[in-house]
Amino acid sequence: MVRLEKHSIQSRPVMHWSVFCPFTALVAICLLGCNGNAVGNAVSNEAASSTAPSGITDSSLVPAATAVACPSADFKGFLKAFANDANLQDAFSSKPVKHKYPYYWKHNSQPGDPANPKWVIDDEPGPARVRYRYDAATDKFVWVGKKLKQGQHWTSIDIDEKPTSYAQLRNFRIHRVSDAQYDVEYDKGGIDTYELKSGCWHFSQHWELESIVDCKWPDECRKQREYEAPPK
Repeated sequence: MVRLEKHSIQSRPVMHWSVFCPFTALVAICLLGCNGNAVGNAVSNEAASSTAPSGITDSSLVPAATAVACPSADFKGFLKAFANDANLQDAFSSKPVKHKYPYYWKHNSQPGDPANPKWVIDDEPGPARVRYRYDAATDKFVWVGKKLKQGQHWTSIDIDEKPTSYAQLRNFRIHRVSDAQYDVEYDKGGIDTYELKSGCWHFSQHWELESIVDCKWPDECRKQREYEAPPK
């Protein structure tokens, strides 16, 4: 009677591999020898496709964004360039820009009422967009009344504006507050504040003024309100 030896399940794959391992290795060597170039090309192509998926560009091939240089460390020189160039306004605006305006614009209150604050300061999204320009031909700042579009560079009155679309700012004043702050005041009832940050000037706040905010409560404030003004 022939006696059968029992083998565990774990031992069978090992015995099977030990028998066929030399043959498998021989076949692999033959394939590599016969088709080495094809296999090498297929591997390199697969590696390239895995590192650069469809629709994604290698970041090393994309040129880095060019930083916008500060136009001038001197504030007046900076302002002349900043007022005429939307790219400079994008680069040198604080994030966020502050908007300061009378408290009663936002709340149902009376101007001058001492029970309420005089001013409200909100954060404004996006870069500053000033409405004045510097005209090199006259060496004056002029009021245009509209904002620059993205990427726009304003050159001069003769090229960019119609004769009726601007006005001289007779009361345009640049006021030095400190070594790190300048206020620009213009006769449209506004003050723009610029602060020195990271080695260059940045537009930080637009302040809309109204004289009635500082009226004496209640009689003077009542007289200044248009709807209660006495008939002439």
